[in-house]
Amino acid sequence: MEVFYNRSDIEICLTSAFKNRYKRKDAALTGILLARPEDKLAKELVLPNLEFWHYRSDYYTDFFCAGYVPTELVSSAKPVGVTIDSSEWGFSLPAFVEIVGALECEAGWKYEGDPCLLLLSSYYDGNVARLDFRRCLHLNLREALEDKAISTPTQIVEVIFQLAKEINEGTEDPVWELSDKLGHKVIKAGIKDVLLSLLPGCLASSTKKVLHFVVHQHAGDT
Repeated sequence: MEVFYNRSDIEICLTSAFKNRYKRKDAALTGILLARPEDKLAKELVLPNLEFWHYRSDYYTDFFCAGYVPTELVSSAKPVGVTIDSSEWGFSLPAFVEIVGALECEAGWKYEGDPCLLLLSSYYDGNVARLDFRRCLHLNLREALEDKAISTPTQIVEVIFQLAKEINEGTEDPVWELSDKLGHKVIKAGIKDVLLSLLPGCLASSTKKVLHFVVHQHAGDT
């Protein structure tokens, strides 16, 4: 986890990651998590995994958790029971609101209050890293759980980490590759359901699941 307040902060962190940690030096998959700690889903299924995700992302990707900061840096941040690298982390609502506003502007997307994960490509030119907000995958965790597109946030995050590793080893466009693989995985499961049950409703259900993994395109500069 890294402290950030805007796009510039993320890109500074990513520049360092490309230089010092990532095995691939031109493109990577980047996640931005929006999950307020008072939300039941976030409290029970997200916060307990933050430390694990911090280490699990390894040399292939980074997840930036909006509003979460070390309490030693932001004394007004409310502790959330998360410790990473011996530092206690808390949640800063003003920082979260500022970040959400910046993301809505950058990505042409509106935050609806549910815990969600934004996935997008980041690129490195050998000097600085840049986020590509023109194509984002927006995953509403609550809706995806309710529609059974995923079983737990941990499951989808683990899939993302695995795909990020594959992407790191050889594709030019991380977020498109991610969406394509996630979508096809759900489609295959849906076809199996249809063959077993012969009920038309299963196909519609599978289509609904796939919609959670569609990349949205936005006009604008990278």
